[in-house]
Amino acid sequence: MPINKATMKSKLVLLFLLIPFATATSQNFSYKGYLKYLSGFNSGNTFSPIYYNGIVHQRLETTTKFGEYFILKADVRNRLFHGFSVDDAGLYQSILEMDNGWKDLTFVPFSNNDFIFQTVIDRLQFTADYNEWQFNLGRQRLNWGKSMVWSPNDLFNNYAFLDFDYEERPGSDAVHLSYSYSFASDVQLAFKPGKAKNQSVYAAMWRTNIESIAYDIQFILGKFHSDWVLGAGWAGYIQNAGFSGELSVFNPSEKTTLASSFGLNYQFENGLFAQTEFLYNGGYASNQTNSSLFTPPSPKNLFPARQAFYANASFSITPLTQAGIGIMSSLDQQIHAILPQINFSLTQDIDFFIVAQIFRGDLLANAATQQNALYLRIKWSY
Repeated sequence: MPINKATMKSKLVLLFLLIPFATATSQNFSYKGYLKYLSGFNSGNTFSPIYYNGIVHQRLETTTKFGEYFILKADVRNRLFHGFSVDDAGLYQSILEMDNGWKDLTFVPFSNNDFIFQTVIDRLQFTADYNEWQFNLGRQRLNWGKSMVWSPNDLFNNYAFLDFDYEERPGSDAVHLSYSYSFASDVQLAFKPGKAKNQSVYAAMWRTNIESIAYDIQFILGKFHSDWVLGAGWAGYIQNAGFSGELSVFNPSEKTTLASSFGLNYQFENGLFAQTEFLYNGGYASNQTNSSLFTPPSPKNLFPARQAFYANASFSITPLTQAGIGIMSSLDQQIHAILPQINFSLTQDIDFFIVAQIFRGDLLANAATQQNALYLRIKWSY
């Protein structure tokens, strides 16, 4: 697929701007990252045939301080794809070239029938931090959600829960201002410009802690694309069980919709950790054709069904080995997923991770993006 030279040049300039930070030795500069390899064995609904896909993934995260108040954060992820999905008539490459931000910071500098190399600058954030005030500009992550799986309050950078290989989660090209007037209380304003009319997002959030009942609460007012939004979230305890959730009411001109999620979690004395979450997805339409569970959803329509739940249990087999199993299912559609996993800490810096994603249900039977899969991943953090 041809690449516009002017576009390539602008992106390469942005990449070269990162080089001084990656080679700096000043005490005001810090970096970390990882290198990992993901092997994926994918199959359709009948578990046959089986296809192989592999991803070499390198990430570099840099932080540079300028004086007492200013910080520049620049993170880049490089991925080399190979396997069955690469030779897919250019479709896979076109997906990897997509960037939903206001500024296009994603490109594919190299591809052929065997390999696709992708580079994404997913954080490029300037921060000014002065006493109770903080100002952020650029590609950043705005963490406004309280729930684990489905987040109606996350108006700016919602994420796909099943995309387990993107721990950092996507960011937004946004302007963000916050004022912290106590340890657990602040007011935040944020604006995310859209590429087209009615694609912008702007909102205000107030959050605080009710000390008498030990609950964190938040309220949100804003506009998501063409919809006015009123939202709320909470996190606290019911006796010894964690209880959190959030809801958002979207009020467009034609129909008001409600999206709400809430969950419980509990740590047992024997080390077993259990959690569950429920979703009411008022923005779901029975005639919608998008059934993907792996792309970031809209906070107005978080799941390809009206209702859903997730349950998970995890425990430590040894101090260095953790295992768990999750179940995601719909209460009104034929959508079911079983998600077992196990993680081995081989050394302080090296982990080996195994996870399976097994899908069942009429809605997913013919969906190419919802393939059954077994993933093996080795990760070295530095």
